[in-house]
Amino acid sequence: MRDATGDEDHEKVVGRVERQVIKSAVKKMDALATGSKRPRASQASRTTARRRCYARAGIPLYLSIARDTAQVTLFSAPGANDYREHWTRPFGRELPLPDPFTFDLDTSDLL
Repeated sequence: MRDATGDEDHEKVVGRVERQVIKSAVKKMDALATGSKRPRASQASRTTARRRCYARAGIPLYLSIARDTAQVTLFSAPGANDYREHWTRPFGRELPLPDPFTFDLDTSDLL
């Protein structure tokens, strides 16, 4: 059932995306952090802070799902204060994941 904000449906879709990643790379899951952004200003600052913490910790990949902009972004090449590279795709387009995953993430379930 869907609530007024649509959170339950969104969480189910995020769960499916995470299961797709896990299924394709169970042994390498520690290399990927995932986040789901909600369309609120305070959430944006927390998401940016979280992403920068992951980069400083050396987590090689960070996958961000932004439903407010209907986009998926993969951050890579962690640096001292943030990720140095990122790729963004709109919902519905595949997002290629690099090693150790090396498959195209299907984002059509996010539409």
